[in-house]
Amino acid sequence: MTVEKLNSMLNHRRGTIIGDQAVVHMREDADVKVFTARAVTFVLRLNVKESLRCTWLEGHIKDTTV
Repeated sequence: MTVEKLNSMLNHRRGTIIGDQAVVHMREDADVKVFTARAVTFVLRLNVKESLRCTWLEGHIKDTTV
């Protein structure tokens, strides 16, 4: 998988980190591995939603789904 292929797989519809930048350095022959997010159990779901809401209110993330 090439960097161009990886870049085409990424999208910014779910959320964007504001103010921080990252640089990914990869060898040309590197194997790219993609991992999906772990599912949140029902018991923790309200805590996760509240934590995301607080992070959003502080301006660290923004909702890009709308």
